[in-house]
Amino acid sequence: MAPRSPDPASGRALALIPSDGPEANGRPGAVRRGILRALGIEFPDPRRERRLREELARARHAERLLSRVQTAAERAHEDWAADEPLDEAMAALRAELRTAAELRA
Repeated sequence: MAPRSPDPASGRALALIPSDGPEANGRPGAVRRGILRALGIEFPDPRRERRLREELARARHAERLLSRVQTAAERAHEDWAADEPLDEAMAALRAELRTAAELRA
């Protein structure tokens, strides 16, 4: 919870914490960061956020690949259950598995 100014109507957070200089990109100075850290308040690290966004994008991509493999496998199973030829369904399944393996490597 961020400290509030004495006037709750103002709604300005951190008004009581002095700044030790100009703030670049909305990031607090060293003194303010130290005070906030002591209060248990951390500012987000842009590098960490970027890594997390990249990991999330990779996970979503992997999920799409697995979804395509699942669809191809279900089609092959349906063809097998209906006692139909499996050539096309198995070729599609192999292609999806190959694509997923190449893109995940």
